[in-house]
Amino acid sequence: MNLSKIRKLSLSHGASNHPPMQSKSSGRDILNNFDLGAVEKTIQMIETGSQVFPQSIDMTIEWNMHRSYTQMYAEVVAEKSALILESELQTSLGGKGHRPTPIQYFLYGIGASYLSTLMLMLSRKRIQVSQAKLRLKAEIDYSGLLTDSIIEEPIKSLHLSLAIKCDIDRSELMKIVDEAKSRCLVFNPVKVEISLEE
Repeated sequence: MNLSKIRKLSLSHGASNHPPMQSKSSGRDILNNFDLGAVEKTIQMIETGSQVFPQSIDMTIEWNMHRSYTQMYAEVVAEKSALILESELQTSLGGKGHRPTPIQYFLYGIGASYLSTLMLMLSRKRIQVSQAKLRLKAEIDYSGLLTDSIIEEPIKSLHLSLAIKCDIDRSELMKIVDEAKSRCLVFNPVKVEISLEE
């Protein structure tokens, strides 16, 4: 899967009107809601080989057979907590429409992955940000799920629009926006393997 042909980015930029939100309380270096001390420590561990990346993620998604329940769910374990994610298809595809669809979670993952990549890069450059919003618009063709036709590009368009307020000029910000696009994990091809359990 490669999103490089369908992604577009636009940028709305404004100066920050808020006081700096950097904190070094309790010896922690916090900027833009990032613990930069922890980030730099991780970088040092990677460079010295004492911490190995990539890290693995493991989850099980289960389908409910009873109509009274949401169609599918998964327990997602974060580093310090766990939560249940529920999903179902829209009514036109036989679902009930009370929970986000899998595609909505997928698109949220794309947008959140890119925004977090951009914010991490800005923060590591010590750039104060007072507002960061990402709006995502996509056009999806679901017909391949219901017909014999194979839709080669079911995601017809994907547009990410950024509204960033910070204390650098637009040209410098745009360079970081483009670099974040090349570094974002989800914009790189994904190798998918599928197996059937015994």
